[in-house]
Amino acid sequence: MYTEIIKIIEGGLIGDREKVYNYAKTLSDNLINSGDKEFGNKIYKTLTTKNKKEKDIDINNIYMKYLARKSMAQIKLMKIVIDRLEFFLDGKIAFSYMTKEDMENVCAKMGDHEGLVNIGRNIEGVEVSVFIREDDGYKVSLRSNGLVDVNVIASKFGGGGHPMAAGIKFNSNFKETKDNIINEIIKELSV
Repeated sequence: MYTEIIKIIEGGLIGDREKVYNYAKTLSDNLINSGDKEFGNKIYKTLTTKNKKEKDIDINNIYMKYLARKSMAQIKLMKIVIDRLEFFLDGKIAFSYMTKEDMENVCAKMGDHEGLVNIGRNIEGVEVSVFIREDDGYKVSLRSNGLVDVNVIASKFGGGGHPMAAGIKFNSNFKETKDNIINEIIKELSV
């Protein structure tokens, strides 16, 4: 997927300037969902390299408009998630959560929570990040830095995804949901 996106951006930069903005938007959605810094750097390098040839493309505007800019509600949600961070297994597991009430209190829109799971994953030493969002039950997002296949964990609870990112929907209470997930990750990391 990443190689294909790089090719699309390169093609768009050579041709239609409007395409670049559309591809940057697609790219930003992928980056937000994956939290992949390495991929983000590849994209920035591609845009920067191509920009030397195409003077009318404003890389800073693309970056700010689609990748860096956050709403006030998103920043407030980030603060809540950071304040609630807990660590397990000597810092290998990062955990945080958000409630419906949190969303209401900061006037968040649907989707403002996207990418918050990556806060934990981006911390040095963390192998798996767990983010629980209250939403007619609990939606659990799992992200891995490669040591643990989070799809295997999600599958045990009826969820799915891929080795680096997976999700699960629970109808149990918060504590039970949290304990079940954390305990399963500890088992995987202890193997």
